[in-house]
Amino acid sequence: MSENLIEKLKKVNEEYIKKNDIGFYVNNTQTKFIKTKRHFVNYNWNLKYSEIIGIAFGNIMRGDDDSYFIIFILEDKKPIYFNMTYESEEMQGFDKFMEKLKEKLNLEKIFWEQDKIVFAYPENLKGKELYKPWKSSIETFIHEIKRFFGLKHHASGILKDEYEIILKNTKTNAQHQI
Repeated sequence: MSENLIEKLKKVNEEYIKKNDIGFYVNNTQTKFIKTKRHFVNYNWNLKYSEIIGIAFGNIMRGDDDSYFIIFILEDKKPIYFNMTYESEEMQGFDKFMEKLKEKLNLEKIFWEQDKIVFAYPENLKGKELYKPWKSSIETFIHEIKRFFGLKHHASGILKDEYEIILKNTKTNAQHQI
């Protein structure tokens, strides 16, 4: 009986995926992500590889919610925050997406540090914390409070000044190599 129920649930999940076009759609220049309607942790986005100047991975605790994020820092645009905590149907195509990031940016693997948000790309910033600590200024403290109350994205913060310069230089150097 339980095997029959499991098979029915798998079939319902497969039909839902086919019907709602969700997950990662990867091509040579960009990836499009379409969220599931069942969970409200992510949003739809379109990521052009040529616009990426930084990638960070975050492990963030809020209360008892331990979440894992990928943060894409884009030149002259708002970052893209992707919560990859939940194994749901929207993770369809995620492996292809990670393979494409490896091909395009030499991003080797997911890079976690407990309760931190750290760079994985570019290589010269790998392992460094992305944001200013909350106690470094009144601006960062206010941002942290807004995050706590849901007024700012859960994985957002204020980028360290020295990283802004490095990221802009990284992008300029990458454009000269193309």
